[in-house]
Amino acid sequence: MFSDPAPEILSNEFIDSVVVTDTLPLTEHQRFESLTVLPIAPLIARAIHEVFDNGSVTSMFDGAA
Repeated sequence: MFSDPAPEILSNEFIDSVVVTDTLPLTEHQRFESLTVLPIAPLIARAIHEVFDNGSVTSMFDGAA
């Protein structure tokens, strides 16, 4: 995900934070202090539940801006 020199550039003091999902693995070399990795599994699980419960996947994003 982060090829060199991305981790060094993104850990710059002028960048407050970088947020990514855990869909791709990151090595220790690719991680830096201001990086936040969010799990995607709960969102995928909810989408699967909505599909099999005849719910609405679109409703998961209602009000998201």
